[in-house]
Amino acid sequence: MSERVLCKDCIHAVIPWKDLLFAFGDNRSLFTLCRRAWVEPTEVFDSVVGPVKKEGYYRRAILERTPGFKDENRCGEQAQYWTPKDKKHLFTYIKRIEQ
Repeated sequence: MSERVLCKDCIHAVIPWKDLLFAFGDNRSLFTLCRRAWVEPTEVFDSVVGPVKKEGYYRRAILERTPGFKDENRCGEQAQYWTPKDKKHLFTYIKRIEQ
């Protein structure tokens, strides 16, 4: 695959409103979340206070694309779940599907 795609051009990438002020320049990759990477809420038993509920959250997009993680639900370095956000990347998407 000769053409690399970016998470910022993917429909699943989102920057929360609370982090929008800090997401400029190089910091954008730190604050971009992936909507495909939802972590379910869990309940953990703490021996001091009892059961503690941890809220669900979206993982960071930079962690989804980092090589080395073996989870099959991750997008990976090849960006297997990448979908264009707007029409200007439509032909890139079509080329990726044909391969």
